[in-house]
Amino acid sequence: MSVARRIPAHHQTIVAAAVRAVLGERAVVRKIAEVPAPTLLLRVRALDRGVRTFWNRWTERRSSEEHALR
Repeated sequence: MSVARRIPAHHQTIVAAAVRAVLGERAVVRKIAEVPAPTLLLRVRALDRGVRTFWNRWTERRSSEEHALR
């Protein structure tokens, strides 16, 4: 097991701001950890797909609700 490296404060601030920009001001960042590049790429792709799927379903639901109210 390797020793976890300390992530600089300015990197933590950037990550926290990015998370809040995507998820909203109520988002809470519990832990920031450094991961190897290949693993990171897979996780970013999975997160991107998850966010896109959520957004598409959310906007479809909102659109359906608006049409039902008319």
